Amino acid sequence: MRSNSRSDPDMTAYWLMFLFPLLGVFAPAKFSGVLRYLVWGFWALITILFIGLSSEIGGDWSNYLDHYIRIQEDGFHVGKGLGYGFVLWLSTLVDGGIYFVNILCAVLFTVALVVFCWRQPMPWLAYVVATPYLISVIAIGFTRQSVALAFLLFALLCLGKNKYWKFCFLLLVGACFHQSVAVMAPLALLTNQRAVLSWARSVFLLRAKEPSQLIVVFGIIGSLTLAFVYAMFVYLSPMVEYYIFRDQWSSSGGRIRALMNAVPGAIFLLSRKWWSRTGEVNSGIWVWLALASIASLFFVGYFSLAVDRISFYLIPLQLYVWSRVPFLFSDSVIRGGAVVGICLTYAAALFVWLNFADHAYFWVPYQTVLFN
Repeated sequence: MRSNSRSDPDMTAYWLMFLFPLLGVFAPAKFSGVLRYLVWGFWALITILFIGLSSEIGGDWSNYLDHYIRIQEDGFHVGKGLGYGFVLWLSTLVDGGIYFVNILCAVLFTVALVVFCWRQPMPWLAYVVATPYLISVIAIGFTRQSVALAFLLFALLCLGKNKYWKFCFLLLVGACFHQSVAVMAPLALLTNQRAVLSWARSVFLLRAKEPSQLIVVFGIIGSLTLAFVYAMFVYLSPMVEYYIFRDQWSSSGGRIRALMNAVPGAIFLLSRKWWSRTGEVNSGIWVWLALASIASLFFVGYFSLAVDRISFYLIPLQLYVWSRVPFLFSDSVIRGGAVVGICLTYAAALFVWLNFADHAYFWVPYQTVLFN
C-alpha cells in the first residue's frame, strides 16, 4: 500500500527514461538505415517493459486488478469496455495475470507513439515531449485511456492523409478501450468541410429533384442523425455523470496540463503563415485541436476532471507543434536554442510533477515486478 510520504523517493527510472531520447536529440551523428531501426526498436522495447512491468503504480491500479480478478472468476464481460475486457479475458486464458494485460496494452501504446514520432520532423524531440506525462503518467497509470490514445494517434495519421473511414474505424476501436476518445469523432467532419458541403449540394440539388426524393433524403439524414446522437448519449452519459455532475471530483494540476496544450496550440495558430517552413501542408486537423486546447483553459476551472481527461487526447498537439517549432527559424543558432528551450521546459515539467504533484506518490517511487 502506497502512502503520500515523500521521504527519499526513488525517481531514477523516470529520469533515465527522459535521458535516452534527450541523447537522441543532441546526438552528433544521426542514425540511418538498419541502425536507426535497431536503436528505435531497442528503446521501444525498454519503453514497453517500463510501462508493462510497472507494479502498483497509478491511482487506478487496484481497480484494474479487481477487474482482472472478476473476469478470472466470472468470465468475460464488458464492464471496462469491449476491447479492454477482451484483453483481460485473453490474459485469464493463458494465466498471464495483470502484467500480461499491461504488456499487451504497452505494446499497442508504444508502437503507436513510435510511429507517430517517426512522422514528425524531429522524432526524438517529439519523444522527449511525450516522456514526462504521456509515457510516465498516462501510459502507466491510465491503461485504458493510453490504448484509446494509441488508436487516436494512428487515426490522426490517417486523417492527415484524408483517410476518413480509417480514422472513424480506428477511433471506434479506441472507444472499445475507453469511450471518452469518442469526443474526437467530429474531427472527421470538421477537417472535411468541403466534402461535406459538396455532398450536401449534390444531394439536395442533383439527387432530390422530386419532392418525394427530398422527403426520403431528409428522413434518412434525420434518422441517422438522431441515431448517432442517441448512441453518443447512451455511450458517453456514464462518463458525463462521473466527470461533470459529481461535484466532489476535481483534478489538481488540471490548469497546468491544460496550459501545456494551450501554449503550443496558440503558437501554432499565431505562426500558421510560416508553418510551410516545417514541411507541413495539411494542418487543418491541428487547427481544431489548437482551438480546443485554448478553449480548455476557460472550462478547466468549472469541470476540472472532465477537461483534464479530455485533454489527454490533445497531447498529440504538443508532439506535433514542438517537433516543428525549431524549423520556424532559419538561423541555426536560434533553432538550436529553441530545441534546448523545449527540452529544458519538459525536464522542468517532469521535475515539478515528480516532486510537487498532489498525487505523485501513486507513481513515486517507481516499482517494477522484476524487483518486487
